[in-house]
Amino acid sequence: MQQGDVVGGRFEIVGTGASGGMGVVHRALDRITGQLVALKTMHAVGASNMDRFLREADTLALLNHPALVRYVAHGMSADGALFLAMEWLRGEDLAERLTRASVPFMPFACSISAWLASPGPPS
Repeated sequence: MQQGDVVGGRFEIVGTGASGGMGVVHRALDRITGQLVALKTMHAVGASNMDRFLREADTLALLNHPALVRYVAHGMSADGALFLAMEWLRGEDLAERLTRASVPFMPFACSISAWLASPGPPS
């Protein structure tokens, strides 16, 4: 995918954010909302990778927490690439953050775990 491509009839690629072993995160414009999104795409799709990617997308779609990135949409592009659109967050990646200072991981992990285990928001 390259700048100017439109994915899923909705997300216009405006740049590349990062690349890793499994795929690429593009910066894209959501043509419906006008907001920037992180558009994650996979390099290669095998059955196990596709299942893993779809589980990630389905799970993220169910979660809503201030410490988690917000789900926007997911699907398959016209050329068969799986994509997951999430809110675009400006800032540093984890490697940069760890270089700058340690992350108090346990309190954060416990907070998220307690929230996931809760029966739901208070009435």
